[in-house]
Amino acid sequence: MKLIISIVNSDDARGLLDQLVTRGFRATVISTTGGFLREGNTTMFIGTEDEKVEICKRYLIRKQ
Repeated sequence: MKLIISIVNSDDARGLLDQLVTRGFRATVISTTGGFLREGNTTMFIGTEDEKVEICKRYLIRKQ
């Protein structure tokens, strides 16, 4: 079992979460703020089996 921590722009979080959930991934989502301009971010904690890590990473790095 692996834990993936991903920080994404708040504008992209809902769509990404929907994609992950429809493919069987589960995530805990926390609203966060950071960066130079204090923009809103979403931190996702995703637990997955070892063999599904690469599949999950593909969704996380895909440009919306």
